[in-house]
Amino acid sequence: MTQDTISSQHDLYRWSIIEGSEHHFTAESACGFWRARVKWDGCIDFQHSTGYPIRSAHREHSDTFHVCDLGAFSHRLVALAKVITQVMPNTDAAENAEKVFYLPCQKL
Repeated sequence: MTQDTISSQHDLYRWSIIEGSEHHFTAESACGFWRARVKWDGCIDFQHSTGYPIRSAHREHSDTFHVCDLGAFSHRLVALAKVITQVMPNTDAAENAEKVFYLPCQKL
């Protein structure tokens, strides 16, 4: 598999395929703070870093989580954001729940 770049509506959400085979591929976000290993069964291992790009030597600043139902997981996060804005209006939590971009990827 060659390195490809898949873009969505905005470059902030661009993913580059960095390696792969017929059974899996690994993609990295444009900013380098997200990585996803997508397996043939549809399950994804997400790695997220805070403060340093994932490829840096600071691996202790990253978390990994496993998702097998990406669509449902996405809907759960959107629903949680709505609950946050209802239960905690006028707070930083509500303001962050309404953002559609993630810092430090922000390039606007």
